[in-house]
Amino acid sequence: MNKLLTALALSLIVSIGAEGVSAEMVSGVVLNAESKGALAGATVSLNEGAERTLSDNEGRFKFDISDSIALVTISHIGFVTQRSIPLIPGSEIIVTLAPTASVLNSISVTANRYEKESYKVSQSVTAVGSREIESHGYTLVSDIIREFPGVDINDAGPFRARPVIRGLFGTRVLVLVDGERLNDQRDVLDFAGISMSLVDVSEIDRVEVVNGPSSVLYGSDAMAGVINIMTKRNSFAEEVTPTLRYSSRYSTVDQQSSNRLDVGMKSEKISFSVGFKYREANKNYNAPDGYS
Repeated sequence: MNKLLTALALSLIVSIGAEGVSAEMVSGVVLNAESKGALAGATVSLNEGAERTLSDNEGRFKFDISDSIALVTISHIGFVTQRSIPLIPGSEIIVTLAPTASVLNSISVTANRYEKESYKVSQSVTAVGSREIESHGYTLVSDIIREFPGVDINDAGPFRARPVIRGLFGTRVLVLVDGERLNDQRDVLDFAGISMSLVDVSEIDRVEVVNGPSSVLYGSDAMAGVINIMTKRNSFAEEVTPTLRYSSRYSTVDQQSSNRLDVGMKSEKISFSVGFKYREANKNYNAPDGYS
């Protein structure tokens, strides 16, 4: 009899314990804060990563939890992460993620002649993209690299500006446009080297400067470093589509204005464009008082 009572007591304790830890279903929906549409592929972490899941094509996710309140963290590339969101058993929550800009590791092409993360490159590489070039209103390539670390400009007019890297200049600094060298070894004067002002700033997509010797890859004219100017590339389209682009800018400092017009065509296999630019500076410049 005693054994029977003991067995009944143990089974009662086990059943009470099982009821105490019974899991309940909780679910939620992840939405884009701007479009209000479902956000698929969002990472949902329960209780600081104890359990994880992804939102489905409808933005939904679910967990089985035993705690009265659980906390989740929801993240997605290109969106602001939401942390410590409470989940209550038997309920459904709706979470909206706001889009945000994601800054990725800078990519260098010039230092190795192929794309590689800048932090994996042994040499000092400085780069600037088209957005920053446009926001600063640069009119010449020399103005773009003038503020780069380790780079100086030897000026003798807008079309005689020559870069100086680590004390070397002229034919010891290699200038490339889309990987093609522009240096002319026949010029042996103090201002030897290509005029970077011949490249239209409005057509530049990215400028990379490698500080330090790169002769193994590019030859003796890269003893000081390499300046690689990469221009914008045309895109392709599934159907034949004409393209038209117009841009203009005005500088109040030197009263210089420029206008550029590009026309072209793009298709699935062919893409081309032809551009014309006209630039004019103030012809009636008056020197400040005290100068002639």
